[in-house]
Amino acid sequence: MTAVLLLALLASKPLFGIAPNVTDGGGFDELVKNVMELRTMGCDFIPQNNKWSEIDSGKPDLRKFEENLKGSKGIGFSVAYTLRTLDTNQRNLPKDLEKKALDDPEVLSRLEKLISQMVPKLTDNVFAFSIGNEVDIYLRAHPEEIEAWFKLQKVAVAAIKKAKPGLPVGVTVTFEGLQKDPKLAARLMEGMDVAFYTYYPLDAKPAELAKRVPADFAAMAAAAGKRPLIFQEVGYPASEKFGSSEAAQAQFVDLTFDALAKHGDRTLAASYFLLIDFSPSLVETLLGYYGLQDVAFKEFLSTLGLKRSDGTPRKAWGRMQERLKLRLAHEPS
Repeated sequence: MTAVLLLALLASKPLFGIAPNVTDGGGFDELVKNVMELRTMGCDFIPQNNKWSEIDSGKPDLRKFEENLKGSKGIGFSVAYTLRTLDTNQRNLPKDLEKKALDDPEVLSRLEKLISQMVPKLTDNVFAFSIGNEVDIYLRAHPEEIEAWFKLQKVAVAAIKKAKPGLPVGVTVTFEGLQKDPKLAARLMEGMDVAFYTYYPLDAKPAELAKRVPADFAAMAAAAGKRPLIFQEVGYPASEKFGSSEAAQAQFVDLTFDALAKHGDRTLAASYFLLIDFSPSLVETLLGYYGLQDVAFKEFLSTLGLKRSDGTPRKAWGRMQERLKLRLAHEPS
C-alpha cells in the first residue's frame, strides 16, 4: 500500500508551499487571508506539526491538532505532519517526562499511546508522518542519547504502522547534519519510507549559490537512496549582516525551483520558509527557546521572509510570484 501511495504522488509534479505567517502585530484574520492568497497562487502543500509536550500533558489533547488538519483539508492543502519529539536542539517530552531517558519504559509507553490515538485522526490529505524535527542536531550535541533515541524511533515507527498501515514514515534531518555526520543521517533514515529534509545553506556565500544549490540537492537525493524526498523547509536569509542580500535570496528562489524540477521524479513536496519575517519579539522568543544569542543566528532568523515584518515585499517575493505563475501555467488541464 505504501508503494502504491508514493507512486501515485510521484506521478504528478512535486507539491509546493510557502510557510504562512503574519506581519508584526497581525492576527488570525490576516493569517487566513495570507493562507488563502497562497492557495490562489497555486500553493498546495503545507507542513504541519505539534510539539509532543503541547498535546500531551498526561492525557492527550488532540483538539487543536484535529482542527488544524481539517482546516488544511478544507482549503485544499496536502500535509506532511511532524510530531516534534526532538526539535532541533531541544527535547519536547511532556513535562512529567522531561527528565526521563528517551528510552525509559514510561516515555515509550506514552508515545505509543499518543500515536495510537492521533494517527487514526489524520485526515486523508496527510501523506507522510515525521517522528521528529531536525533530530540530528540534538543527537550530535548529546551523543550519549543516540542509542536511546533509536529505541524510541523504533517504537514510534511500529506504532504508526500499526495505527495506519501504508502511511509513509520518516524523520526530519538537516542538510547540515548530512554534511557533518553522514553516518548518523543514514542511520536515522534506515527503515524509513521517505526522506524528510530541512535545507538552509548557511555556509554558502551569494557567489557560491549557483553551484552549491544544485550540488546540495543532488547530495540529499543520493543520501536518501530510493526514498522519495520531502523538503519540509527550504530557505535562505536576505541580511547583508549575514553576508547575504536581497538579490541572493531572490536567486535562491530560482535555484530552488530549478533543483526541484531536476529532482521532480523523486520529490513529493517542498515548502519555502518563510512568507514574512518573524517580528523582533518573536525572534527574541525563538532565541530563548533555542538557548542561543549568536548574532549571526539572529540575523538568519530575522530575514528569512519573502517579505519584511511590516509586509514590504523583498525581491525574492517577486521571483516567487513569477515561478508560481509558471508552475500554474504548466499544470495539466
